[in-house]
Amino acid sequence: MSAGHQRDGNASTKAAVAPFQLTPDQAARVIRIEASGLWSEEDLTAHAIEVSDQIEKWRRSGNRIRALIDLSAAPVQSPKVLSSTGIKASTAFKRGDRVAVICTSVMFKRQLDRFPTEADRRFFSNAEEALAWLLEE
Repeated sequence: MSAGHQRDGNASTKAAVAPFQLTPDQAARVIRIEASGLWSEEDLTAHAIEVSDQIEKWRRSGNRIRALIDLSAAPVQSPKVLSSTGIKASTAFKRGDRVAVICTSVMFKRQLDRFPTEADRRFFSNAEEALAWLLEE
C-alpha cells in the first residue's frame, strides 16, 4: 500500500490514508485492488510499481492474471495526474490477463478508456458481475 502525504496550514507533513489497497486473493485466484479519494502523482506512481511487482510474482508462480479493480469509492481524477502516470498502471497487464474494473461514474470510465492495455479489460457497475466474469474459463 502506498503512503500519501498532505500539507496542513503550518506546512508540516503528516501521513494521509493511502488511496490504494492491493490484496492478493489466492483462494479466488484474483488480485483485488481498491482505490478511493483523489490521487496524487506520487500515489499513482507508487501504486503502479506495487501492482507491477505483484503481477510479476503471480506470473512467476504460474498464476493467470485476474484483477478486480474497485474504483466505486474513487471520484473522477485530475487529468494531469492520470495523463502523467496513469499509463504506468495500465501497462502492467498483458495479453491474456483479465481485468474487471468496477466504476460507477461514466466520466471516470471515459478517463480510464483513454489508457490502452493489452489485457482483456471490461467495466462493471458491481462486484458480483465483475467477479463472475473474471472467473469464467
